[in-house]
Amino acid sequence: MSKFTKLLIILVSVLVLALLSVFIIIPAIFKSPNIEVPDVSGLSVNEARTVLKNEKLKIAGTIKEDYTDDVEKGKVTRTSPKKGSIVKKGATITLYKSLGSNRTELEDYSGQEAEKVKTLLEDAKGAGLNVIIEKKEVEKKYDYLDKANIIIGQEPAAGEKLVTGDILKLFIPDIVTEYPDFLTQSPYKDNIDEIQKFCDEYDIHLTVKEVETEDKTQGTILSQSKSATSNISKGDELTVEVAKKPVVMEPLENSEESSNNEQNNQDN
Repeated sequence: MSKFTKLLIILVSVLVLALLSVFIIIPAIFKSPNIEVPDVSGLSVNEARTVLKNEKLKIAGTIKEDYTDDVEKGKVTRTSPKKGSIVKKGATITLYKSLGSNRTELEDYSGQEAEKVKTLLEDAKGAGLNVIIEKKEVEKKYDYLDKANIIIGQEPAAGEKLVTGDILKLFIPDIVTEYPDFLTQSPYKDNIDEIQKFCDEYDIHLTVKEVETEDKTQGTILSQSKSATSNISKGDELTVEVAKKPVVMEPLENSEESSNNEQNNQDN
C-alpha cells in the first residue's frame, strides 16, 4: 500500500470522526436532560420553589393567582406547564397561588336594608354577585310602612353557595309610604271604590263627603284631606270630597198647582 493511500485513509478516518463529533458525540454531551414537572399543588410557594429548584427548573418571577374550592388560600394550586409535562432542564415554571374559594355562602338577609346588602354583595372585592331588588306583594301593608326597604325574602335561600356574577334576588314589600294624588292618579281618579280599597290596605279611616256642584260630573273626586306625597301613617283619618249632582227643587207655586190638578182629577 502506497504512502499516498495510507495518508488518504487516515484523512478520511479523521474526517469521519470529526463529523461524528459534530453531529452525535458533542450534542449528546451537551444535550439537556428531559425532566417531568413535579406536582407541587397544596404546597406553600416557598416549598414549591424548593422542589422545582431541586429538579433544576426555574421559577417565573410573577406568581399568578387562582380561585379554587380545593386548595387552601395561599397554597399553590397548579403550575404552567402542568404537572407531568416533560420539559428541558432549566425550563421556566409559572406557579399559581390560591385565592381561596370564590363561592359565597348566602346568609339569611331578612330584616336587613336591601340597598346596604346589595352594595356589600356586589362589591368587586367581595362576593361580586349580581343583586336584584324586587317588590313582593304583602298582606296588611300598614304593618310595613316603616319597613319599605327591608328585606322580607330572598332567592336563592340562605345556605346556598354562589360564585362571582351569579344572581341573587332580594324581596322588599310592595307598598307605598306616601299618599297618591286621588284626583289625577290612576286607578283612584273618580273611583271611590279604589280609594276605599287603598284605605283598607293601609288601615286608613275614610270619610266620603258629597258636595253638590254643577261644575263637575257626579262621582268626580274634588279634594283629599291628606295631600299627595304626604306620609301615610296607620290609623290616619282621610276625608275625600266627591261631586254630587244638585237636587233640583220644583218652584212652590208649580207644586201647589200640580196638587190642585191632582185633587180635581180625583173628584171627577
